[in-house]
Amino acid sequence: MPQFILDLVTRMKPGDVSDPVRTPSGFHIVKLNERRSGQPQVIVNQIHVRHILLKTNELDDDETVRQKLGKLRDRILKGEDFAGIASAMSEDPGSAPDGGDLGWAGREPSCPSSTRPSRI
Repeated sequence: MPQFILDLVTRMKPGDVSDPVRTPSGFHIVKLNERRSGQPQVIVNQIHVRHILLKTNELDDDETVRQKLGKLRDRILKGEDFAGIASAMSEDPGSAPDGGDLGWAGREPSCPSSTRPSRI
């Protein structure tokens, strides 16, 4: 799990959807599905998240992509299915087919710190 997602979800509750976040790989919105903690049989706290990645290109600059993600976030907050939108819109070839699902992860990052977001 990328460090920027771990940092984001520490401030989120299950069901929350983040504002758009810029990283070197593009713009993301993140949804915290669940947390596993406080259960006697669980030793490590875990999180389950989905994300949507949109990248800038020759036609879509940072502001355009951030606005597109903002509109997707609004649709999700109004009740549309995050997984369905992620499947149709995300540019992450690894998670888009699974509705942006990044699975369960512990608190240890799986990506280098170079994926840290910048403020937008």
